[in-house]
Amino acid sequence: MAKFDFNLLGYAFQDVLKTMRSSFDLAAGALATEIVRAQAALSAYVAAVRMDPSAWVGEREEGMILWDQSQVLDMNIANAEEALMHLRKAFVIAAYHHWERSARRWGKAGPKARHSQLSAASLAEGYPVDPRLEAVVSLVNTLKHNSDVKGAALLAAWPEAFPPNFRPRTGRTDWYDAISLSDRQVAEICDAIGASGPTARLTA
Repeated sequence: MAKFDFNLLGYAFQDVLKTMRSSFDLAAGALATEIVRAQAALSAYVAAVRMDPSAWVGEREEGMILWDQSQVLDMNIANAEEALMHLRKAFVIAAYHHWERSARRWGKAGPKARHSQLSAASLAEGYPVDPRLEAVVSLVNTLKHNSDVKGAALLAAWPEAFPPNFRPRTGRTDWYDAISLSDRQVAEICDAIGASGPTARLTA
């Protein structure tokens, strides 16, 4: 008789994460396409005005430019880039919460167990916990709570989550806004989460 080698909890954990990741890729791709389209529209407008000043679109009053079409197009680019960054941050939070909820099911920690307790319970069940998950937790806590304490801890643990040469502001720092994630980093976070639990197989 063939040995039964199927872990339902592992299958559910990995399959939901895979679906979440595919959904993120689709949404992020759509926003990236919008950014490229908006950048192309700006370049075309600037080139058209350079060749024919009558192509200029905007409003003047007493010789002062109140607004210009290039400003509108710049804003479209900035808005799409901001939406993409919000998407990345929201996805990271959702993906980690998926791990948290799953770990409560396969571990023996209580419903209010903290991350360290969930990790210990997972290890006790024989499931791995990727070392990178600690940085993911720090990132999620900073995004959710936007506190100086959590932000400083994240900066020390994972400085790549911030723009190059980032320095906290004197006084209150907007840590949520300061965090800058790439699609590559989101993929690395997914890999760390996926490596921190069971798979569909009972045996390695």
